[in-house]
Amino acid sequence: MDKAEMASLFEAFGLTELWTHLLPTLRAAIKIKLETQQTLAVGDSKIGGMPDLPVSIDWPHAHGKPLAFIAQINVADIHAMDSEAQLPASGWLYFFYDAVNEHWGDVPDDYWHFAVRYFDGTVSELHPAEPPENLASENQFLSAATSFQPQTTFPDESSLAWPKVGMTRKQWMALGELEEHVYEMNSGRYNQLLGHSTNLQDGMERLCTRMAKQFFEADGTPNEWVLLLQLDSNDKECGMMWGDCGVLYFWIRKQDLHQQRFERCWCVMQCF
Repeated sequence: MDKAEMASLFEAFGLTELWTHLLPTLRAAIKIKLETQQTLAVGDSKIGGMPDLPVSIDWPHAHGKPLAFIAQINVADIHAMDSEAQLPASGWLYFFYDAVNEHWGDVPDDYWHFAVRYFDGTVSELHPAEPPENLASENQFLSAATSFQPQTTFPDESSLAWPKVGMTRKQWMALGELEEHVYEMNSGRYNQLLGHSTNLQDGMERLCTRMAKQFFEADGTPNEWVLLLQLDSNDKECGMMWGDCGVLYFWIRKQDLHQQRFERCWCVMQCF
């Protein structure tokens, strides 16, 4: 959904005044749609399955146990949709998570229970990875191909970017109906790269700032964080379930994203 379509949607729900306040806060995102029963070539973007790794990247472990592979993004697939040029123009991003223990990301030690890796090479350097011998069944998922689509996102009410504007009870109810409509338009999934996060609980930027300060000893402010990946419980497509129908959120500070220091991401899990 682009900006014009979103403006029409807010008007249809009687929220034109709110739309004028949200305009300065809009962010471009890239919607991820999962497609099952697809033949995948080495290096293709995928959710679940097994990654295609170069020899320079080992399968991440947490305390001696391998993490679940959850996503592989061929950045070249989405470069034209990255309107603010936040991501690299080429290469592959790999996302891993401890699906056995499902850490929330609210204590510093949770850093060891997720991983983000980046490889900027050629597809000829990739090879289908074999699952580690001690990879738990809970850490293995079915594979789904992906397609991408640019979209405009507005902030969640719990986000730092939400405008300070008074709303009536009727307007709040209309906003809830609008958000439910958008959710259904997205096929009932919160899968996306960049943009505003769709929070199931509170905003996460302050939590990420606190964790970065404790773990990385990095000073900063909540406004420095960028949503890198938001991955839903794609149970039907891949057998993924985060808590009780939850969502994984991978965040990164702007300066770390610019310097491609993806090892300094922070992952938060929220669920109903």
